[in-house]
Amino acid sequence: MHIWLDIDNPKHIPFIKALSSELKSRGHDVTITAQNTSEIKKVLEENKLEAKIIGWIISIFGLFEEFSTICRSVFLNRYLTDRKINIAFSVGSKAQSYACISNNFPIILFIENILEKINPLYIEYDKFSFFISDNIPTQKIIEKGIDLNKIGIFKGIIKLNDLKFDNKTLNEMITQIENSYFHITRKLEV
Repeated sequence: MHIWLDIDNPKHIPFIKALSSELKSRGHDVTITAQNTSEIKKVLEENKLEAKIIGWIISIFGLFEEFSTICRSVFLNRYLTDRKINIAFSVGSKAQSYACISNNFPIILFIENILEKINPLYIEYDKFSFFISDNIPTQKIIEKGIDLNKIGIFKGIIKLNDLKFDNKTLNEMITQIENSYFHITRKLEV
């Protein structure tokens, strides 16, 4: 399986590094892309993590942010053209989500906090699923409009901004990614 990870926040890099390392140890191919900022490049170098730097997001008091996100997704599309991506795992990159939708890739969105705003487009896209901690009440998920059939639940808590990860939870998450991919592909074959 070929998994695509995108970085748009330097705080997520240690998590992406641990996730990528474990995926590779299980025999999966991993493509990592990252937004073009000096801070992201610096943290990538500090963590000795290789990523293809693609596009940037411009925001002046919120202006141009959505437009530049769409432009970055176009650049990501060009880069992904020749890669055989099976599934994407997102920690919140909008550009990655847009690129997945335009390429018809399945995508899993990791939701650390159910209070986060969830784009309605994500809920409507058939190949979008969500990873949510088991400590988030089911009622909160329903209130967000998320179909419970599109949810993978993992035990424990992973904080993206922490530098420490519970390996058991990380391994469970990767097993869920593998299962989600096989579930999505089976559903599409029917």
